[in-house]
Amino acid sequence: MPSRRTVVITGASAGIGAAAAHRLGRREDTRLLLLGRDPERTRRVAEATGAEHLIADFTELDQVRTAAEQLRQRCGRIDVLALNAAAVHRHHRRTVDGFEATLQVNHLAHALLTELLADLIGAPQSAGAAVVVTASRAERHSVLTPPLDRRRLEGGDHWCPHHAYAASKLGNVLYARALARHRPTLRPVSFHPGVINTGLASALSLRHRFLYRSAGLVSPLNVIDGGDNLVHFIDGIPGRTWQPGVHYDADRTRSRLSALASDDDVAESHWRLTRQMLGLTPEAGTGEPSTVPAAPQRPLIDS
Repeated sequence: MPSRRTVVITGASAGIGAAAAHRLGRREDTRLLLLGRDPERTRRVAEATGAEHLIADFTELDQVRTAAEQLRQRCGRIDVLALNAAAVHRHHRRTVDGFEATLQVNHLAHALLTELLADLIGAPQSAGAAVVVTASRAERHSVLTPPLDRRRLEGGDHWCPHHAYAASKLGNVLYARALARHRPTLRPVSFHPGVINTGLASALSLRHRFLYRSAGLVSPLNVIDGGDNLVHFIDGIPGRTWQPGVHYDADRTRSRLSALASDDDVAESHWRLTRQMLGLTPEAGTGEPSTVPAAPQRPLIDS
């Protein structure tokens, strides 16, 4: 009998993460581990799906490091790491790590988690290993312009919830594309889950909610639809069901990316900036990134 695969899903206490967990739960061939911020909600989803669960608030990178260590202790390998947690903040705020909160939760925390678990995902026995990134069509609304730097990623002097979310979702797409180049054994893929109303839009102004609806980014569809799309990529076979490094739309076809998201130079610049912000060791001359983060350095908090 083939060994059970191990699937880890972040942002699993609600929304499409919880919907996907209910689809995957209690499968005999799958060991499911859920990572959530809210202890009670995450516990309830885990109990309902027969999954294991861990708690981590992605606004604190030390909690991400702790969760990664717990996963390393529990798992000899990870077959699928689904990076699904997301947030929109109504007001500008910085985390204890000094980063703009939306960018940290939606992008930086996931990049750090992937770095800390990369050697488990890329283990030889994990032929179907994959990193699945829940992105969004909202990346097309990003107002970022190259050259990228930390100040621009975090919104500069013109921060708003809409642009912060769009920048973080652009980060998801760029990260998956760059990860495919630097870590091809991880077989990363990103996707837009669909036009799903998960409550994230409640942090946006009425004007931006209208813009999202008119662009097909928000509508009252059931989260089950988005959960089904997440499960599609979790269950898929890299190279057959979908191609690594490619971004897919809600209908599971290749998405038409914005000019910025499809720019290889921008993806590479974003990759290097992400690593710099997280204090990760510089990449070796081979082009392969180190799997060991440097000693954490708390970033300065901008005024």
